[in-house]
Amino acid sequence: MGREAQLMCWAMEVIMRAQSRQQLRFQALLAERAQFMRHHLTETEQALWRQLSGSRLGVAFRRQVPVDRYIADFMAPSLKLIIEIDGGYHSWRVTADARRTRVLERLGFCCPRELSRG
Repeated sequence: MGREAQLMCWAMEVIMRAQSRQQLRFQALLAERAQFMRHHLTETEQALWRQLSGSRLGVAFRRQVPVDRYIADFMAPSLKLIIEIDGGYHSWRVTADARRTRVLERLGFCCPRELSRG
């Protein structure tokens, strides 16, 4: 392998390592944020969680779960179901919410959204 080819391989390896470190940092921040959100639910999320927790519906749900680059409000992994509870601020985030839904659906999840009244 020539010197130029070796430099190109080395440069690509350095770039890939930097990207991997950046992705790991992002995933760590996402997990930390999800944990915070699990302990600070809105009233609407608390009410829904009381109904979903403990497999009351015959399906196990998890709350505030990192999925790809997002945090899902409630997820039933066995059904590939994500339930999103949207507060008032989502009325001006229509485009971002639609993009998020498309990404999650591409990952195989069904993603109904519910507008929170509270």
